[in-house]
Amino acid sequence: TLVKPGCLQQNGWSCFQEASLQSYSYILFELADTKQAISQSLIYGAISSVIIVALSILCVMIFAGKKKSLQGLEWIFAIPLATPGAVLAISLIVSFSGQYGINIYNTAWIAVAAYIFKHMNMAFLPTQNGFMNIHSSLFEASLTSGATKIQTWKNIMLPILKPDIMGVFFLVLIPILG
Repeated sequence: TLVKPGCLQQNGWSCFQEASLQSYSYILFELADTKQAISQSLIYGAISSVIIVALSILCVMIFAGKKKSLQGLEWIFAIPLATPGAVLAISLIVSFSGQYGINIYNTAWIAVAAYIFKHMNMAFLPTQNGFMNIHSSLFEASLTSGATKIQTWKNIMLPILKPDIMGVFFLVLIPILG
């Protein structure tokens, strides 16, 4: 360990003279708990980011032509962003403790749910802005040419939105890993 147990109570700040870079190296690179914590943070952070990006794309796809609905979604997604983290955590614990049919309490999935609720607004707004930059005539031309809506999204819209989607993924991942 960096400092021997009980050293701080007995010797005060002088016990930090024993701390060395070797101690930090041990904690960061050799300790199994640290490796597990870092790998799980990366895994669940990436899962959360993928779900958030997929939900934001889905919301933009569903409500693409409805400005009032998009504004309503902006307000809905802004509420968790403005809510303090402790209030959000308590509400998620109560909601997902099994009383209302979903029991993910005391699992890593409750953290994923918290990340999704807290950071959805960070993904929705850039995705919506990227979509608004695409002229509607492109979508209409594709439909007129005989493509279905799914083909249009798969072959035209998503490739155009790909840089926005990648940017949103990392924009959401960074605060989640923090």
